[in-house]
Amino acid sequence: MQRYTLSLVLLSACGPAMTSEGGSSGEGDETSTGDSSTLGAETDLEPEPLDPAVCDPHRSIEQTAGLDFHVTNNTSEQIVMVTRQHRQDACERDFIGLDHAEDGPVYWHEMFCGSLGNTPICDDYLDGNDVSVLLCVCAYDDDLVIIEPGGEWTFPWSGLALVAHDMPALCVDASAHQVSGNVWCETAQKPKVGEYTVSVSFVRGAEINCGSQPCTCPNGEASCAIESLYGSTKGGMLPDRHEAQASFQWPTDGPVRIEIN
Repeated sequence: MQRYTLSLVLLSACGPAMTSEGGSSGEGDETSTGDSSTLGAETDLEPEPLDPAVCDPHRSIEQTAGLDFHVTNNTSEQIVMVTRQHRQDACERDFIGLDHAEDGPVYWHEMFCGSLGNTPICDDYLDGNDVSVLLCVCAYDDDLVIIEPGGEWTFPWSGLALVAHDMPALCVDASAHQVSGNVWCETAQKPKVGEYTVSVSFVRGAEINCGSQPCTCPNGEASCAIESLYGSTKGGMLPDRHEAQASFQWPTDGPVRIEIN
């Protein structure tokens, strides 16, 4: 992206008026000898290089190292994690969470909606692309993750987090976007070093059904993600969910194991 500075030659309102021959109407004033065609030469648009230190911090970084979260069912009954709200056709944000010990919730780059709602991506403003909004990038197109007794399911994390920015207007590609001030947007960044807690929420298999039948994995698999019209076995809303969690230090090679007992 290049920005341009427009330089103008201004004539003072209280200075001598110019004659059509290039001289002035006042006595004793020097006659202009310059070529009149050069008067507006300085009005040409000149590239002004952008300081990378100003705008590069608002650009998303590439994935460097990720981490796997392994959820293990050590109980004698099936557990079910609701990963998509099929009735609203929207992501379920609460089935797995990540929190920094000091800063609170961390929003995952590939899993969650924008941390502040429908927030644009800063890269689109920087690069002059059509502005995209993180409406919902779901972890799964399926509705449920089922883990049978003794089974395990893995949730991969890219090792990136969504971070909100108040990006200066000078970082916006003016050829594609017209803004009147700073832009509120998000980028994918490395999360802060430190202690984290990952948590998962789930219901017992006996508390949920898939249509008129119990929810089951095909072919006797120990765990699976399925698309299903689910509901409570008692009718109405799903029951209160149970939670399991594990703590870890970031960065780490992992994996991190979340045991459901």
